[in-house]
Amino acid sequence: MHWHPLGNVGTDPWIGLGSGYTKVSVSSDSGTASLSGWEFADLQLGLDFALGSAVKIGPWVSFSIGQYSSASGSTGGTGVTIDLQNKTIHQWIMGGVRLVVLP
Repeated sequence: MHWHPLGNVGTDPWIGLGSGYTKVSVSSDSGTASLSGWEFADLQLGLDFALGSAVKIGPWVSFSIGQYSSASGSTGGTGVTIDLQNKTIHQWIMGGVRLVVLP
């Protein structure tokens, strides 16, 4: 969910809030491994600059907190999935530039 407090303006600050299920996977020639679990909250902040009437671009930053609950892996066609016993909370901080094309 994104909230744009000033509406659709040329310099558009916004705040986002999200939640969901996340999965991280790593693959190699010998097999795959993955962790999955709930992302409890994801807070996003950004500032979009209009490049015309239908295109915006701008920086964003995000902070999320979650907990992996299961791990899986496979090699040679054999796979296994386990529930993690020692679950810990993890955080992610990300940032970048986003491009928005409006309808």
